[in-house]
Amino acid sequence: MNTDRIERLLEKPCYIIDVLPVTVEREGRGQFFQVEEYLLAGDRYRGIRDRFVLVLLKLMCYYHVSVLLEEWIDRPSPRLVEQAVCEIICPSPSPEHDGPEAGRDMGEGESDQEREDDISHTLNVLFPEEDMVLVLERDSLNMSVYNPPKRARDIMEKIAWSEGLFWRESLHSDREAME
Repeated sequence: MNTDRIERLLEKPCYIIDVLPVTVEREGRGQFFQVEEYLLAGDRYRGIRDRFVLVLLKLMCYYHVSVLLEEWIDRPSPRLVEQAVCEIICPSPSPEHDGPEAGRDMGEGESDQEREDDISHTLNVLFPEEDMVLVLERDSLNMSVYNPPKRARDIMEKIAWSEGLFWRESLHSDREAME
């Protein structure tokens, strides 16, 4: 089962595709949380979302992928991948939103909380032939890649750079630095 496989992969070495070149220290002097909130608010999230979408679409050119939405979808369409990323990184959908989900039926009388309950907070993209998984979490400025083989690391680094993003190995402290 793919869900068990994901759990196993999450224990493997992790690499990060990030908007920042190095991890921000918990005790840092900067204003990481204010900047993060600013970048993910209003319309500013679109630039980050678009970069993440392009990273995934480029990876789909090289690798077989499956995504976990309500169920596992093998070899999803580019549009479905874009919609899935938008569900994770975009603010609460609204009828006037111009993203790929614009115009979708949100249900009459459906509250923001009901929509929130229906949206997963994590997108898991499984690369079954490579035995690796890419994880995008809600309102995040990075994507985590677990267990990438050497060739995939080389390709992902180039793809990250092509989208103005950074690729780096995650240290244990990366996972705890901002908690």
